[in-house]
Amino acid sequence: DIFEHPTIARLATVVEMTEGGTRDLFQIVPRPDDQYSPFPMIGIQRGYWLGMYVSDILGGMNNHFYREYEVEGHFEPQKMEFAINKLIERHPMLKAVITETGEVLQLKEVPYWRLPVYEVEDFDSFDLPAARERILCGPDPQKWPLWQLEVHHIKSENHWYILLDTSIMMLDGVAGGIL
Repeated sequence: DIFEHPTIARLATVVEMTEGGTRDLFQIVPRPDDQYSPFPMIGIQRGYWLGMYVSDILGGMNNHFYREYEVEGHFEPQKMEFAINKLIERHPMLKAVITETGEVLQLKEVPYWRLPVYEVEDFDSFDLPAARERILCGPDPQKWPLWQLEVHHIKSENHWYILLDTSIMMLDGVAGGIL
């Protein structure tokens, strides 16, 4: 319908004409017994997933979101690790993987996630391009977690680099902005 009615006003008319109006269109029905059963991806996720497995002609790349942060001075990676594990406990999509058949599966249990921390003496011994190359391939969507995060500490300057690469399979535009 969105292609046949490309403006918001015309699309709103179609939604209003739908039997039961918008309430029936977006009704959420809790199904706690199915929480750990695979469920279909939304359209954009399926497109990204298919793009990873088709020939190089169509892309054949892992779609991911990369961010890099720098921290000067005091930073406690163990607190970051603890906070991320608390988030994992609370949010089921942080325990999700994509099955071989292209469905989303929220894992019931995952191991405690460990934050890799690399220590180097000074900037001259820090190879940022190599660190980026290692992480920029993107996480495998069939393996948990659907992100890669590592911290690099330059001891002589007490300078920290935080590298984060996240599968788009678990992000939407709002979540990407929060990161």
